[in-house]
Amino acid sequence: MGEPTWTEIKTVRVPERQGCVWTRALDWLTPSKLYRIEVKPRPAQVEGPVLAEGVAQAVAPPAPVAVPPAVVAPQVLKAVPPGAVAPPPPAAVPPAAAAPPAPAAVPPAAVAPPARAAVPPAVVAPPALVAVAPGVVAPPAPAPAQPGTDAEPVIEDQTWTPLGSNQACSADGDFGGLSRREALTVPGARLGTLIGKIGGSTGDQVLDPTIVSVFPVGRFCVFKSPDETKTGPLYLSINDTPSGATQVEGFIQVVISEAL
Repeated sequence: MGEPTWTEIKTVRVPERQGCVWTRALDWLTPSKLYRIEVKPRPAQVEGPVLAEGVAQAVAPPAPVAVPPAVVAPQVLKAVPPGAVAPPPPAAVPPAAAAPPAPAAVPPAAVAPPARAAVPPAVVAPPALVAVAPGVVAPPAPAPAQPGTDAEPVIEDQTWTPLGSNQACSADGDFGGLSRREALTVPGARLGTLIGKIGGSTGDQVLDPTIVSVFPVGRFCVFKSPDETKTGPLYLSINDTPSGATQVEGFIQVVISEAL
C-alpha cells in the first residue's frame, strides 16, 4: 500500500475559547477511515518595541520638493568708446506692446549676470511609521532573510502555555519537567501535549474507555477511526487536569485531513 492522498477538510482553533476543556473538531468520523492531524509551523515573528506611556509613534511627513529660485535675466549693456556719450536707454515696452527683438550677443565688456543661487539637495524622508496607541506593543514584523541570500524565512512551532508554566511549549508538550499532583487526561503523554478524543461530548467528566477513545496527537498524528460501533465525533484538547485545561494561555491552529 502506497502513501495515501490527503485532502484538508477543516482547520480548528484549540481551545476554541477560554474556559473550555474539549474543542469540537469534527461532528462525525467515517468508520475505518484514515485521518491526519497536523499543527503546522509558522514564520518566526520579531516583537516590536513597547512605547513609553503618553508617547505615540509619529508618521513622517512627505519630503518637500526642492524648487530652484527664479533667475532674473540681467539687462544687456552696449559697449561705448571712451569720450563718447552713451545713448539713452530704450523706452520701456508698454504692457500691451509686443516685446522688442532679442539683442545681439553680449560683448566681453558687458556685465556678467549674478551667480545663480545654489539649489539644496533633495531631502529623502524616512519610511513612514504606523501610529500606535501609548503603551501598546507595536505589531510584530516577519523576520527578514539574510541579505544577499535566497534563504527562506525562519519558521517556528506554534505554542501555548500550560497553567503554572514559565515557558510556552509546542503541541508535543512541556519538556521542562512541569507536573501535576492530579492525574493528566492521558497519563502516558507529557503535560501540554495536544490530545484527541473520539466519542462522548464536550462535558465528559469521567472518560469511560468502553464509550470513548482518548489518545495523544502532538504536532503530527495519523490514525484510523474505529468501526461503526465505536466511532463518533472528534474532540481536541491540551493534556492537563480538567481544571488546568481551562486555563491554558494561547491557542494553536490544527489542520485535519482525510485520506481519499
